[in-house]
Amino acid sequence: MRIHAFIIVLISFLPSLSHALDGWEKDQHNGLLIYRPVSLADGKTFLYRAAPPESLSGRSLRDWFSAKIANMQDQLGEPLERWEIKAEKNDHLGATNSYGAPDGEKFSVGYYAGHLNDDQAYVIQMIANQDIWLLLRYGFAFDKIAADVRESLPTAKLSAPVVTHPATGNLRKRGGKKQERSAKTAKSLTASELQAQIRTAPGDGAKDELETVWVKTKINVMRGKLEPTTYFLFEDGTAYIDARTPPADFNAATSKRLEGGSKWGHWRKRGGTYQVKRPKVGRWEDIKGNKAVPGKRDERINNKFINASGSANFGSHKSSVRLMSNGRFELSHNSLMGGGGIIDVAPKVLASGQSDKTGTRTTVTTMGSTIGGGSSTRKRDGAKNRGSYEIDGYTIEMHHDNGLIHRELFLFEDERKNRIVIGDTVYWVDKDG
Repeated sequence: MRIHAFIIVLISFLPSLSHALDGWEKDQHNGLLIYRPVSLADGKTFLYRAAPPESLSGRSLRDWFSAKIANMQDQLGEPLERWEIKAEKNDHLGATNSYGAPDGEKFSVGYYAGHLNDDQAYVIQMIANQDIWLLLRYGFAFDKIAADVRESLPTAKLSAPVVTHPATGNLRKRGGKKQERSAKTAKSLTASELQAQIRTAPGDGAKDELETVWVKTKINVMRGKLEPTTYFLFEDGTAYIDARTPPADFNAATSKRLEGGSKWGHWRKRGGTYQVKRPKVGRWEDIKGNKAVPGKRDERINNKFINASGSANFGSHKSSVRLMSNGRFELSHNSLMGGGGIIDVAPKVLASGQSDKTGTRTTVTTMGSTIGGGSSTRKRDGAKNRGSYEIDGYTIEMHHDNGLIHRELFLFEDERKNRIVIGDTVYWVDKDG
């Protein structure tokens, strides 16, 4: 099954979930409503875009949708295959394809249309890298995005839409007027753009200004996931809350300008207790958790650490990081997601995936009273999940065998070294590994 065809399998059969936009950023740009996942990794593309509603002017929804796809896709890029419009649930229509971006990379694109009222129709466009993991993680949010679109469009003030490839738009901003971009506020930046803005060149950050680092972990009940909050406590008495960038690469001055009171406060020590005062709270609070332990320069670890999460809305996920004494690492990730389940009312769709040092394997199974079947794919891309690592204080630098190099926040939760934090994820020792 092609990846872009997998999109239709996901959005066609899933039941509607609550459309609270937890985990998603919503914005307006170029006459479009735009939805992006907050947790989207740097270098990845996944978004939904909704154009202003239009009058059908006596046309059928299918005729209008066919013309709308052609118009929007003409601005975006030439489709690589013939369009095939399919009837979806609740009298909606859908179509998927792929296209080549200006840099030559192929992207999946999907369109979904329906009646907004008796006269008007709306369309949602989805664009994503041809990466099954993005679809497994974010494709199941389609129903809540569509519900928010239907609720927002009647009152949204949108200009004539300009439908460009999202990566092209980002490149123009980065290569354009630097001063205009640096003047943007954190509210107008995506999460990945903000992280890029507050990161210096390797080693040029604020690590020498640190007094200490503190970390606490808590359960996110909705996601069924253990999450960290990391505090950078600086010598001048300021505190940066919920850090995700290694202090060696952290641009404190830019962060203060862009994030201000939302992430910055002050700290003090009373007896043996560290306290922090956030501007929005206005009072001193004890920092719960532990004083973080940095890694030693060139430290070698010989353990497998895991992270697991699960909930009805977000599926179950398990990932692992194996750090070995020879300076090598291995990553793995397993996901299982599903929707439907009332066999006589709606089919049940199960999507599972596994990615490790040998490659990526995915399976989609559909079961219902009148429909059934499945498909699987396999990619020999295991080089992205293995490589070498270097630890230096609160930084881990990872050199993947496929050429990717990146630096992440790294720390031990305490002296026992049974838990580590990498970036914004907590991992614990796998006692069975």
